[in-house]
Amino acid sequence: MSDEDGRYLCQMCYGEQVAPARAQRCINEKVAITCPQCGEAAAKNVKRCVVNMNKVAYMMVTDIETLKQLNPKRTT
Repeated sequence: MSDEDGRYLCQMCYGEQVAPARAQRCINEKVAITCPQCGEAAAKNVKRCVVNMNKVAYMMVTDIETLKQLNPKRTT
């Protein structure tokens, strides 16, 4: 949602203009263009789990199917 002068509106609340630099970053990351308040609220809704990989490192998992595949003792 861009005007001729490069301003963007938040795609969640449609009430606040988003800075061009933030809008460009959202476009590059292929996520919705949001104001800081709506972006913070959307980020809190994402479920995350940190998994300790055996003798490797820690891995942040956001998809439950990935977490199921990492468990070697999973039978089903």
